Amino acid sequence: MVQEIDKNRTSGQTAKNDTSSRSHMFLSFQVKASKTEQSGAITTTRSGITFVDLAGSESLKNVTDRVSETQAINAELSALRSVLTSMGTNQSRIPFRDTQLTRLLEDGFTTGKVLFIQAASLGELEESIHTMDFGGLVSKVTQKKPAKNVITAFAGTEPTTVGEGRTTPTPKTPSKPVASTPSTPSTRGTRGGSRGGASGRGTPTPRGGAKKRGV
Repeated sequence: MVQEIDKNRTSGQTAKNDTSSRSHMFLSFQVKASKTEQSGAITTTRSGITFVDLAGSESLKNVTDRVSETQAINAELSALRSVLTSMGTNQSRIPFRDTQLTRLLEDGFTTGKVLFIQAASLGELEESIHTMDFGGLVSKVTQKKPAKNVITAFAGTEPTTVGEGRTTPTPKTPSKPVASTPSTPSTRGTRGGSRGGASGRGTPTPRGGAKKRGV
């Protein structure tokens, strides 16, 4: 796979390297693992790793051709340096959006862990010092603990997010009918009603016949 990707990369001869990489390479893997808990819940964990090979940096004073290409690469590497400097000094604004390179690296710097591998050469002392300075900026970056990307759900449930990268199941339980409470009949009558009780407020129920007024 790496060989196939490498075929699509741009390379060229420079003053320092006959086959210098003139483009950045990104190789990402996404891994998903699922297991069934004793409760019957299915827990899925997602993770990923990205390998990045940055284009070779060249000093413009050593470049006779491919000047515009070298300027573009150096501008992106300079933007990456600005990102590392801002993160290392806890700036409120991190310039990830300045270049395409830093945009692609934003997720790894903010939600993951970064391992930086440097290539140095005793024969190129000045270039190696610049490379080590670059790596020194990475060592000053303090990253947050990566959020676990875990999803747990039961069959026939809809997961509900409760935190970054983590969800818990919400069972679909049918709604239960609410039992109606029988109304208690009122025993108060209106004036003029009999004393025998009432089937409703203001509706007297006579006992043994109604009495007529004036009789």
